[in-house]
Amino acid sequence: MVPFVPSVWLLIPPAVLFGAAQSLNLPNTFSLLSSHAPAENRGAFMSVNGMTLRAGQTLGPLLMAATSSFLGLTGAFLAASILAAVTFLLVLFLVR
Repeated sequence: MVPFVPSVWLLIPPAVLFGAAQSLNLPNTFSLLSSHAPAENRGAFMSVNGMTLRAGQTLGPLLMAATSSFLGLTGAFLAASILAAVTFLLVLFLVR
């Protein structure tokens, strides 16, 4: 929704929707991860998850800046949407 809004004020609903989705997603992800990890390795699982999140926060802006330089700002948002859809499908079919 973000690349298609015509004014800055119309960014508020997508930002609220994104924040609500994140507030539901992160606790559920941590809960699922900790419930599937063996008790003796739970700390390592949570540590790798945290490291992966931080790596994504570090590399994401760099990759999207490069994407934006080639495809424009709308292209960067669309590339992120495609990446999210592919990730969703991978998780849907590979995680049991």
